[in-house]
Amino acid sequence: IGGVVVAVAGDTDAPNIYPGADETFDDEVDFDCDGANGIELSELMAGEMLITEVMINADIFQSGSAEDGEWVEIYNNSGEQVRINGMTVTVTNTSSGSATSDTIPSDATDPDVVVGVDEYIVFVRTDENGISSEVSVYNYDEAFGFSNSSERQISVSEGTTTFDDITYDSTWPYAGDVAMSLSSDLYLPDVEGTRADDTVNDDFEDATSGDPFWCEATGAYYTDTDDADGDEDTTETILGSPGVDNPVCE
Repeated sequence: IGGVVVAVAGDTDAPNIYPGADETFDDEVDFDCDGANGIELSELMAGEMLITEVMINADIFQSGSAEDGEWVEIYNNSGEQVRINGMTVTVTNTSSGSATSDTIPSDATDPDVVVGVDEYIVFVRTDENGISSEVSVYNYDEAFGFSNSSERQISVSEGTTTFDDITYDSTWPYAGDVAMSLSSDLYLPDVEGTRADDTVNDDFEDATSGDPFWCEATGAYYTDTDDADGDEDTTETILGSPGVDNPVCE
């Protein structure tokens, strides 16, 4: 089917070919029976990559640069396995217009960076970040310039195509060592497989009811007993869920 191998009698791969099976990117075998074998970033449309969680101020790691340990979590909302080489994350100061961005390299010699269906990639500053080694991460080089007080826009794009963006300010729900998380019931597919669009994360709460769309993270992903001051009697915990489904905001 379109150059993708399907199961035939006697095929040794046949037991592993069924709807929903794990797929290996571009290996010419359609294990999950969807007629495709992974797609390129250039094939995506707006809303098929979503910003779902942001660590704006990771105090616990900031003994060096003020941006160490900060991260942006991006959810693959396309329904396909995607090679994301060429993806750019940009943070823009909406007052001055100045922006900082980083792009996953996409030269032929660069290793593939692939995100599975309904999985995440976390753009994170520095290797010292407390995130589990089982989470897919990309360590960006430039400090994004998140602000704890001024308005910033965060966008995910490739070339002229913007997949998603959010604009936050100090009224949004975050704190030092506490990520702001998009409620998972808003962006995960429903029982009928309906997927969210790129407006799902635009506001931090419902303007009428006040119900939260974004909220402060509550689960710990890293605990340290030796803080930046060297006080080993102090236990510090950083809250968020990088690389896994967020809880529901209440």
